[in-house]
Amino acid sequence: MRLKDIFFVLFLFIVFLIGFAILASVFFFGDYPSQDTIAVIPIRGIILSGGEDSLFSNNIAKADDIVENLELAASDPTVKAILLDIDSGGGSVVGSRRIVKKIELIKKDFNKPVFAYINETGASGAYYVASAADFIIADEGSLVGSIGAIIMIPDINEFLSKVGVKMNIISSGDMKDIGSIYRPMKKEERKLFEDITVEIHEMFKDDVLRYREGKINKERFNEISDGRIFLGKQALLYGLIDATGSYEEALSIMKNKLGIKGKLKIKKYYKERSIIEKIFSENAYALSQVIKYNIIDSLNASNNLSDHLYYSNNSPINYYNYEAYYIK
Repeated sequence: MRLKDIFFVLFLFIVFLIGFAILASVFFFGDYPSQDTIAVIPIRGIILSGGEDSLFSNNIAKADDIVENLELAASDPTVKAILLDIDSGGGSVVGSRRIVKKIELIKKDFNKPVFAYINETGASGAYYVASAADFIIADEGSLVGSIGAIIMIPDINEFLSKVGVKMNIISSGDMKDIGSIYRPMKKEERKLFEDITVEIHEMFKDDVLRYREGKINKERFNEISDGRIFLGKQALLYGLIDATGSYEEALSIMKNKLGIKGKLKIKKYYKERSIIEKIFSENAYALSQVIKYNIIDSLNASNNLSDHLYYSNNSPINYYNYEAYYIK
């Protein structure tokens, strides 16, 4: 055999080995574009519209990040469905509604089913987000519901008087300093805030009834949508959720409903914490929350009404960019 022929045979053999190695990695290790893939998007902590990352944002579920992850999952051709992994006591009205409206668009434009799993807590704005899903699963012991709106405005007038501090407020109108923490609330102000919370509450209820149409009784729903919370197994009886079970059981339910027979590939989208955030997590983070919510937010209270309007139980839990793994 000529030397030229020998080199040609060796070349073919090498190409064969490379091709075999690629096929082996695909079929034995599972790194191939699977249509049996679901995207898991965690929603952990207090739901807010957005803002810059800081030591105070570790336990915040930013609507900006969640909406971006929803868009990535929806546009991924390998993703068959989306699972919202919820562990939140709610948050701002605008932040919660941004996520809900994005879920609506995904179901309409991409025709991809959206599931929700409620872990420890899925209350208020977090339940509002879950209600937009096609199917909701919750642990039997999770806290579900708290359908309502709340405005919280502190009054530090007496405290300031005791320490000899007096605020001089000059405004262009009677309502310009509405929500001021430096004086008692006026009756007309309280009436205005009450009207806002009632309107927001009605919007909340109307949307939940629309999303849960055929699954929930309107009269019964109106009775229980007064802000009360339920255990997962109670929420099932009222039609607030569709099934109870663990996270693994929720994945199993999804597999059955999606008609997936083999391995289920999971793509998890989450926010990677910085080294500083990790260092200051847990106990240090708890202290930062006390400082932020009791001091900083109080000082800013009279400047921004949206800071006080919540679908919230204010239950702080950890928040999570992306990882993938398989589950049988």
